Amino acid sequence: MPPKRKADASPDAGRKPSIKCSTYIVIGIDFGTTYSGVSWARDAKPDSLNMVSSFDGPIWTNDHLPDHFRHAPNLIEAQAQMKEMNNSPVDVIADYLRLLWAHSLAQITRAVTTIVMGKVRLKVVVTMPAIWPLYAHLRMKEAVTMAGILDPRPAGETLLSFMSEPEAAALAALADVDGQITIDEQSTFVVCDAGGGTVDLITYKMIQNDPMIVEECVRGDGNLCGAAVLDERFEQIFRGYLPENAYDQLDVNILARMLHIDWEDGMKTSFTGLEDSAYTIPIPSGCGIAGMPNTVNITPDNVREVYEPVAASCAELLSKQMQEVKKAHKQQPETIILVGGLGSSRFLRRYLENAWTAVARGAVIQGLSTTGAPPVMSIKSRIARASYGTTVNIIPWDASMHDSRDRLWCPIQQNFLAVSQTQWFLRIGEQISDEPCKATFWQDFPEPDTEIKTELVYSDAEVPPSRCDDSVKQLCEIKWENIPGFNALPVWTNTEGQELRQLVYDLQMVSDGVSLDFAIVHKGKRVASKNVSVDFEKVSQPVE
Repeated sequence: MPPKRKADASPDAGRKPSIKCSTYIVIGIDFGTTYSGVSWARDAKPDSLNMVSSFDGPIWTNDHLPDHFRHAPNLIEAQAQMKEMNNSPVDVIADYLRLLWAHSLAQITRAVTTIVMGKVRLKVVVTMPAIWPLYAHLRMKEAVTMAGILDPRPAGETLLSFMSEPEAAALAALADVDGQITIDEQSTFVVCDAGGGTVDLITYKMIQNDPMIVEECVRGDGNLCGAAVLDERFEQIFRGYLPENAYDQLDVNILARMLHIDWEDGMKTSFTGLEDSAYTIPIPSGCGIAGMPNTVNITPDNVREVYEPVAASCAELLSKQMQEVKKAHKQQPETIILVGGLGSSRFLRRYLENAWTAVARGAVIQGLSTTGAPPVMSIKSRIARASYGTTVNIIPWDASMHDSRDRLWCPIQQNFLAVSQTQWFLRIGEQISDEPCKATFWQDFPEPDTEIKTELVYSDAEVPPSRCDDSVKQLCEIKWENIPGFNALPVWTNTEGQELRQLVYDLQMVSDGVSLDFAIVHKGKRVASKNVSVDFEKVSQPVE
């Protein structure tokens, strides 16, 4: 049963404990749909950002995968294969991150020496699409843990944090254009991160220029209209130029090489939409396919057919974001910063504005700002993209406030409860600070118990409900074990003469705008993490 609420919860500011440490290496990981990137820097040399760019070979080759998985043409088939192999998305991501992490650590160790690597602590910042819901962030944290990134090290605990990809890209972009662009204080600017799978937009208001302090001024937006959609559309166009069934008969490695050289590294970034001559793609000899031409000439009109729907979707997102800014702040954004892999497209830039690139480097910059290095840009506040809270039972049930369906007799309190109510820590559209919010709860025990369960929920509804409805989904369940001794708890007696013990505690939530941390606080002290476990099994499921 959800905890009873003692009093209305109100945000309660609290300071994060300072971290006493010697030296850190900050590692930024951009886990992308198409490509992943890793950057790193030492806190002693924050201006020296390094890329992990030396790969002796593929992190995971096709030979490691069964044929039926290797040739899966789309996400639906991939999901079917994962089910057949009894792998969840978290398992697959963890496997990939494990190999990426091992390779990156080896490269960093080679650069700083084994002795130094053994003495420094690590701070890892992982970027994720801004439109990912919070339960996806929690799943990502689970994958990071499974990948061994947080495994114990002699130098001390590895710290993990998350940030949104457009925010990381904004940090890197502003570092790249230092002195080349001026954004006036109190004006707004949009960061459009056009990546491989998603296009994310965040709009900031410049609070202060030196040092740079910004705040997110409207709720960000995004959609699944990234470079991967372009790739799918181009493959369909290319297929149409070949004899019937010839595309499916091409050797997988030959096809991948052709698409990489002529599309990925060729027309995908160079195409502007103003060309009037065809692109020629040579077909390797010896394919052994009847009727296969030596070359394929793709017209500019066909390439425009590939680009225009994707560019139009990006432009629509940008237009909506700018309208929201004008509605909230009575002004249009002064600057658009276009970043990400798709952001390097000349065609897309004709639809939007100037472009800079980088995400993983921005994650390192963010990590350095928390180790004492001067930040390029400080985010004062962000906007919540959903409402987050917990379920509670409220006593007494009040006909003027509560639904009759939630009325339930409580034999302990000898009164009617309003069950399955919601208590929101953070509401959709509100500004987020990094200061904790907490609410006080209590539970009565007629006899000793071994654990307390607390359910965390979220809602995407524009107006979060006061009771659990279809919009309220379970985020996770916190289990508090080894609770204080039964005999040490305060005693009270109900109207039936039954003696009860009462436990009062706080549920605390801290959000950095991207990820969420929560804790149970008893008598002013955070309950030790070893006594609290989190169950994500029912994540995104309706509240029972």
